[in-house]
Amino acid sequence: MAGAKTGSGVVLPVAAVIVLIAVFGLDEVVDTTQDVLDSVTTQDPTLVEDEGYQLLVGGDGEAKAKQCTPQVALTTRLCGGVKVV
Repeated sequence: MAGAKTGSGVVLPVAAVIVLIAVFGLDEVVDTTQDVLDSVTTQDPTLVEDEGYQLLVGGDGEAKAKQCTPQVALTTRLCGGVKVV
């Protein structure tokens, strides 16, 4: 039967979670999952002011944005590997 869904795409991830819980315990799996989700969640942009200029950088880019002069950041739109708007 073409196009029929068997649910096998769900079985493997569920089985993997069950094995992880059995090996490491529920608390460890939940804590690790939360850490991973926190690390991939984008942070709010930060406004950096310097020499009368305001630079908007992504989340944790404030320290990197302060490494460049506003002129360099504004002309290249990059500073320390961080995009600048």
